[in-house]
Amino acid sequence: MRENKKVVGYIRISEREGKKHLNKQRESIERYCAVAEYELCAIFEDKGNNGKDINRNGYQEMLTFLSKNDDIEAMIVDRLSRIFTKQNAFLDFIQNEIIPREISFIAIEENFDTGTDQGKETLKVLTSFHHINRVAKTKKARSQKETCLKKEKTVSYVRGELPYGYRVQDGKLVIHQIEANVVKEIFTRYGHGHSPHWIAQFLNQERIPSKRGKKWSHTAIKHVVQNISYAGLRYRTDNEGNSVVPENIFPPIVNKYIWEKARKVTRERAAAEKKTRYRKGKWEKFPRDLRD
Repeated sequence: MRENKKVVGYIRISEREGKKHLNKQRESIERYCAVAEYELCAIFEDKGNNGKDINRNGYQEMLTFLSKNDDIEAMIVDRLSRIFTKQNAFLDFIQNEIIPREISFIAIEENFDTGTDQGKETLKVLTSFHHINRVAKTKKARSQKETCLKKEKTVSYVRGELPYGYRVQDGKLVIHQIEANVVKEIFTRYGHGHSPHWIAQFLNQERIPSKRGKKWSHTAIKHVVQNISYAGLRYRTDNEGNSVVPENIFPPIVNKYIWEKARKVTRERAAAEKKTRYRKGKWEKFPRDLRD
């Protein structure tokens, strides 16, 4: 007479579920084994663990137990989501942990048993879809990588969003002439002593939109006058972590003299701001006789 099939159970609850859910799963597995006349050798449990994570204590203990006990013939859960919440992860589990051990996987609620003909056919269908999805994702990732590499060859010096006044055309950086005229106006007025706030108001009054089609702010003006790209340069980092300024990276919109003048104005403004102090809850400039 054949001995009863030896099986193990697995139960899991998330952080939001209470202990009663754990007990219900345990009772469901015990009841199923009693009806099927299976010998339930152990039930492994995880409390407050995510179904996506494989680094669960109970789950790892179960795998270790299965490795040490070759006479186990099946693993049982109350429902599929208790072992893994993602289909891809579940199929990987079946392929890597269940099939190599030549045991069955049983999900009570879904009436799914890989040891039956129906369960095997269902698993084949799921595995086929899983393979198709993986191939599609691999092709998509390869295509995206090739696109990135193609862009790297043409505009490898560009990182993030292009500055206002530039566009990429046929893989090359080109100047957007209308926006370039705005950039020149900003540098000219800033060099003549106008504040970023004043320049932003001027552009908004003239109904000239920013890069995103919104109103200009003093912060956006500061970004323009401090951006070395407009002088045809671009900061990069060498192998030793030092900043270097390579030439002929961006097509210049302003010459180096204008950009250096704007840089000088910025330094002077920063120095003036340092000569402030906190008085009566407000920041005020030092009296003239205390500035030097």
